[in-house]
Amino acid sequence: MTGAGAGGEPAWIELATLHLIHARQIELFGGLPGVRDERAIESALARPRHAWAYGQAADVETLAGVYLCALARQWGYADGNKRVALAGMLVFLRLHGRTLVAPKDELYALVMAAATGAVSAEQVGAWVRQHV
Repeated sequence: MTGAGAGGEPAWIELATLHLIHARQIELFGGLPGVRDERAIESALARPRHAWAYGQAADVETLAGVYLCALARQWGYADGNKRVALAGMLVFLRLHGRTLVAPKDELYALVMAAATGAVSAEQVGAWVRQHV
């Protein structure tokens, strides 16, 4: 993970960290281990950085939404993509001193909507803002 730098740049989730998050999700909840498409994962991890750099996401909550949507839609892992997307979003929020508090059924619905494209990163960010 990258620490906050000059200009208040957010701490980002690095590829190696996401791989560890994925491995832990598989260990805890089962599923197929392994990477299906490394480039898809790298692309998903680049999205929040690009959103920040181009002014498309100005706060941590919206960036968390970008992480959730990008990771849930890319299908870079053999299994557990939605789980790793949620875990990645939660880790990103914790890196920035935020804790998500939400009913499990709402969180499940949010992750499913993010995975199918039914909600945007901005909509996820708005929801996250209400639950941190």
